[in-house]
Amino acid sequence: MSAIQLTDDELRILQDHRKGAPHKLMRLKSEAIIMLSMGASKKFAAEFVERSIETIKRWVRQWKEFGLASIRTGHAGNDNASKLTREQAEETKEALSRPPSEQGIPADFWNVPRLAGWMHEHFNVEYKSRSSYHRRFHMAELSFHKPVGVDRHRAPEAEIEARMEQIDAEIAEITERKQDGREEDEAHRETGKKEENEKEDDGNKGGGNVIVVSADEAAPGTRLLFAGPGARSAPK
Repeated sequence: MSAIQLTDDELRILQDHRKGAPHKLMRLKSEAIIMLSMGASKKFAAEFVERSIETIKRWVRQWKEFGLASIRTGHAGNDNASKLTREQAEETKEALSRPPSEQGIPADFWNVPRLAGWMHEHFNVEYKSRSSYHRRFHMAELSFHKPVGVDRHRAPEAEIEARMEQIDAEIAEITERKQDGREEDEAHRETGKKEENEKEDDGNKGGGNVIVVSADEAAPGTRLLFAGPGARSAPK
């Protein structure tokens, strides 16, 4: 037996609302009630009108209590339809402090359409400007921004940090070795053996002068080398 039984007049009125009601919520409610009266499950009706099962259950309770009056959104003749009362504003802020899934919305994050739908269903309030919804996010201390592109090939941050520490250690070693070379040069000048020791140093150290070549966000296909005089980037 269907959870909802409609008279012929109720069915006709709901069909009229489904086709030409002035507000989207009225059309969706009418659609759902008709489907449920024909034996559709609450889950199917929820998926069809793109609402949560909890929302459908609430519509059913309202229908059983108020009948056709539950379909009306409250916009007609309501001069304050675009405004929230102080209590409604606090309730909205409280709702935004938790994931939308806790409000019966099948999503992990809030966005403007979800907030608009939630406010419409709970308070019969609909803003004309998206900036009004942005303000609600701001009042709830939520940041609102468009998602940015993320390189899916980028290594995990922990791996990047470890590599940076390794590079810092390599640079420190090169710098320390260069400093040691300068000190040895001074000692060689004092002993008059500079030329002979320089040749030995060249063989052991790869050159007395060291240039560190690096770049930020190096392009794929290029590797950067630590080398002596004349160092440059080289392809892989």
